[in-house]
Amino acid sequence: MEYKKYSNVNYFKLAVGRLVPRILHGLDDGSGAVKLTLFSGHDSTIKPLTVMLGLDAMDNWPPYCANILIESGESVVDGSGYVRILYNQTLTPIIGLKCDGNGWVLKSDFERYMRRFGISDFAHTFLCAGN
Repeated sequence: MEYKKYSNVNYFKLAVGRLVPRILHGLDDGSGAVKLTLFSGHDSTIKPLTVMLGLDAMDNWPPYCANILIESGESVVDGSGYVRILYNQTLTPIIGLKCDGNGWVLKSDFERYMRRFGISDFAHTFLCAGN
């Protein structure tokens, strides 16, 4: 019944909010360098991300050793940034975002989508203090 907590908007935002800016920073820190960013967590860390990205239903709990891979790339034609998601090694479209046949969505669309769910460390501390 743990999933029922995530149906509460405030709880959901607290559960996933601080992770969002870190994910976005991991995609592009402004250095232009190719890199790998790893996050490790529990099923309770992955669950809000799966719901937010539309990877599974609210009442489906991530299987043991579940993982989300967020790939970032650039178009060789015009340099546009793109992102795609693999959930448990399966290419999975992001809910509500237009993707091409290989699952790639515009990075700017992905960032805009993710920012709807993100909160700053300050806001998280403020909300957790009961203010």
